[in-house]
Amino acid sequence: MRFLIALGLGFAVGVLLVRVFAPERAGEARRRLESLWGEEEEAEEGAEEAATPRARLRRAVRALQEQLREAWQEAQEAAREAEGEMLTQYEESRRRAPARSRR
Repeated sequence: MRFLIALGLGFAVGVLLVRVFAPERAGEARRRLESLWGEEEEAEEGAEEAATPRARLRRAVRALQEQLREAWQEAQEAAREAEGEMLTQYEESRRRAPARSRR
């Protein structure tokens, strides 16, 4: 039964997409998609522009990207430091360990 429901939903979505992206409407659909997801020219953000949900989402995504970039740099730095510490500990333990004879 689930299969039939999923099949029906998939068919409905397919028909909808064909209707939206039909060749005679391709230009309109493309413009609509570009306006939704395309990068628009960054103009001065006034009070009206700053209050739109899209502008808030864009600022939130940029802030998240910056935080991720900083966190990644800190993680790489910490990994380098940890690797250096491990190497120095390894070298010290090699120096302190008695030389083992080969048989």
